[in-house]
Amino acid sequence: MSESNWTTERPTQPGEYWLSIDPNKRKGRIDFPSVIPCEVSLCANTYLMDRGSLDIGSDKNGLTLAARYITGGAWIPVANDWYDGALWAPRETPEDPFAKPETMRTDQDGREYNHDDREQKLNPDALVKKAIQHLRRRKPKNGRGYVYPLWKRVADLFGHGSGYSAEICRRHGFDPDEQWTPEEVTSC
Repeated sequence: MSESNWTTERPTQPGEYWLSIDPNKRKGRIDFPSVIPCEVSLCANTYLMDRGSLDIGSDKNGLTLAARYITGGAWIPVANDWYDGALWAPRETPEDPFAKPETMRTDQDGREYNHDDREQKLNPDALVKKAIQHLRRRKPKNGRGYVYPLWKRVADLFGHGSGYSAEICRRHGFDPDEQWTPEEVTSC
């Protein structure tokens, strides 16, 4: 809860709030918390009068906005002088830290898939790296038996020259001058 959420303006709508009673009113009450959660609701005037409240600020339906500590206690109209000098802040319930986002989705063809997994695999860097790994598995074919270095195979795949292709290899952790030999290539 940030400092900027606190205001001396009393609630005008029902809801849950943090409440800090004026420290001068808390003096001598050693167990009274400095900040306490409370709920604000519209209460029937007949209920508040039965409880001895005299400061009813009724609306046309005979209801008054009142607050009560969540730990219990009586409903006290928000206009009551007990709240003079008090600070209020809206209470926001945080998201469930154990909740898992829904990752399963359905594609255009009606097939269910894991969205997070698909997004991870469609990452451009991951796609380039996977393409280079596949190039390393295939024996480069040249009619005369010459084995092309990896940068040349990357150049043929992506349509770049030698400089860009060598840099693509380096950026993805591959040696651009690697020659194909089956025992060197590990599966991924």
